[in-house]
Amino acid sequence: MYDWPELRSDTDAYWQILHDSFAADGFEPPQVIFHTDDETEGWLSPDLFFSQTCGYPFVSRLEGKVELLGTPHFDIEGWQGPYYASALIVRVDVAGDSLDSLSGEGGPAASSMRFAFNSANSLSGYRCVTPLTGRLENYFGELIKSGGHRYSADMVADGRADIAAIDALCWHLYRQIQPNNAGKLRVLQWTPFLPGLPYITNTGWGANALQRLQSALAAGVEVMKSSKHNQLLRLDGVTYLAADKYGALRSL
Repeated sequence: MYDWPELRSDTDAYWQILHDSFAADGFEPPQVIFHTDDETEGWLSPDLFFSQTCGYPFVSRLEGKVELLGTPHFDIEGWQGPYYASALIVRVDVAGDSLDSLSGEGGPAASSMRFAFNSANSLSGYRCVTPLTGRLENYFGELIKSGGHRYSADMVADGRADIAAIDALCWHLYRQIQPNNAGKLRVLQWTPFLPGLPYITNTGWGANALQRLQSALAAGVEVMKSSKHNQLLRLDGVTYLAADKYGALRSL
């Protein structure tokens, strides 16, 4: 889910570490990772070995059709264990320090602001904002689909949109990879913390094999934590969250 072109070599290296960890426990994982612009491709394949999804697609489309392996977490602002928040970003010249303050003196009215979002099925770019605003189309003046978190940030930076929700890791990566655009932006506030983006596999494993997969994943993450390929990603661990931890997301 964070396979940006600038991280492609790190993503490949991370998969090689996980591959070796799974193989050491007797599994036969794919030798190379399948890169795709459509992250939904393969989620429901009966021979899916390993992928990552978002919490909202999991509860709305995938629950009962995939198995949860673990939820990764990162050593960055906006991440607490397996739970994460999104940064509501605006341009640096926008007055106010929260959504509630936008209509205050010197601040734009929220009802006139253009909200950029990656996808309506995204927890971190769309659904996470609804606890603060209710239905987004009733709160903001215009909703603009960007197709990706970094594109939403670009739109706010260059004035094509006024506000966006960017998940904590994407905001961290954006500041490292696109510092000039990031310098035009600031965090207005953070959204509530919600369960992170889980790793998944197919449902064909028995209980014993599934536990071995989870153990091998945890071992691979520990290796990745000390790898040079983790300098930008800042992976910090993995925690198993049961499906019921994601259940509340259905209401968003």
